[in-house]
Amino acid sequence: MNEKQKRILAVIAFVAVCGIAAFSYFFMNQGKSELASAKNDNPPVEEKQKVEENKAISEESSVEEGEQPEEVAETETEKSEGPIRLESLPLLRKYTVNNMELANELLVTKDLWSNGEPFSITQERYSQGFGFEMRYVMNLEFPIAAGDFTLSKKYTSLKGKVGVDDTYADSPDLFHIIFLGEDKQGNQTILQETNEFKGGDYPLDFDLDVTDVERLVIQIVRNPQSLEQPNTRIAFVDTQLQ
Repeated sequence: MNEKQKRILAVIAFVAVCGIAAFSYFFMNQGKSELASAKNDNPPVEEKQKVEENKAISEESSVEEGEQPEEVAETETEKSEGPIRLESLPLLRKYTVNNMELANELLVTKDLWSNGEPFSITQERYSQGFGFEMRYVMNLEFPIAAGDFTLSKKYTSLKGKVGVDDTYADSPDLFHIIFLGEDKQGNQTILQETNEFKGGDYPLDFDLDVTDVERLVIQIVRNPQSLEQPNTRIAFVDTQLQ
């Protein structure tokens, strides 16, 4: 073999070695790429669990946000209770304002007086309502009779009528009613004050705005200049609370 042939063989061998090296490098990189792709397609178990937990939290938050309008609507429905009769609510308390010695002389009845008689104002009978039956001692300071009802801010208006029962239709004693709204701190606001009335007068209408009233206070005030009759009956009838 001459020198020229040796050189040709050497070149061929070099080219073959380079080709083999190139193919080896190509296949090695291809394998790494496939392995990396497989890792991305199949993340570790911990990462996969975190992703699923985050997804669940996101879905739960979305459900809660979606339920909020229903809760608000339910609250609004609760506030619009009614219409009902005021006397269907329990009387929180009855009392006299400035003479506690007479507290036991004050009765509050529902639909009938304590002796079973129906409410009657100017010869018209009422089968529903509530009444204050007051028994006074002439020589004691005149008390203001009162009763409280809890409204809990559920209502917006109260309507009805008030008057002296026909049992005392001939009594000249004068009365007027003060309706007070009270908040949770005990602060009171006058909602309405009626004109004076006496036995034999037609019942007076009242129409109150009780929006945001926590407690309704009803005071029966007797004119201290008119104490002809020691006892009286004041009836509240046709009440409508809504």
